[in-house]
Order: sequence, then structure tokens, then C-alpha cells
Amino acid sequence: MVGDNVLLVKAFSQLADKLSEDEIVKGEGSGYQTATEIQREIDALMEEGSPYWTSGHPNHKRAVEEVYKLRQLLNG
Repeated sequence: MVGDNVLLVKAFSQLADKLSEDEIVKGEGSGYQTATEIQREIDALMEEGSPYWTSGHPNHKRAVEEVYKLRQLLNG
């Protein structure tokens, strides 16, 4: 029987280890944001004087992209 061959079982075990999926990343919290929480985050990113409003700021592009993503979440 195939299952009785120790070398074959070990080979399949090693193959499974190499092909296995990544571990699940567990985070804290509820895993979702309410519309109010999303809006608060947008408001914080868009505060006057923030990188969102200053095109020359090193974080401008990131802030604009983040606001865009959050607005997509908010507006479904």
C-alpha cells in the first residue's frame, strides 16, 4: 500500500509544507468600520494643513489615495 511507504509519506509531507497556505493573520477589533468611523478617518486625513492639501508634501499622494479608498468604502 502507498500509505505504508515511509519515504513516500515523508516526501508528501515535505511537499505539503512547501505548498501550504500562509498562516491566518489575526488582528484586534471587530474587523469592520462603521460609516461614522470611516468619516472620522477621512476628516482626520483632510484636516487643514495636512499632507492631503499640500501637493509637495512627501505623504500627499498616500493621503489622497487613502481618502479615495475610504470614500469608496463609505459610498459602497
